[in-house]
Amino acid sequence: MTFGLEKTTGEMTVIRVRGAENVKPFLDTFAAYGHVEIDTARIYGRGDTEVVCLVNRHSHTEKK
Repeated sequence: MTFGLEKTTGEMTVIRVRGAENVKPFLDTFAAYGHVEIDTARIYGRGDTEVVCLVNRHSHTEKK
């Protein structure tokens, strides 16, 4: 599964889920099962995957 920002186009990379609000349910479910680590690399989504995961990470840590 690849995540990216809304601005990431299909011509740039293969992103299956775009936008932080669309990625959040996936990360919420992942965390609900006790997972805490995601394999990501700067090359995924041309760096957008790390950005979108970081945006959602802050929403998880603020609730604690």
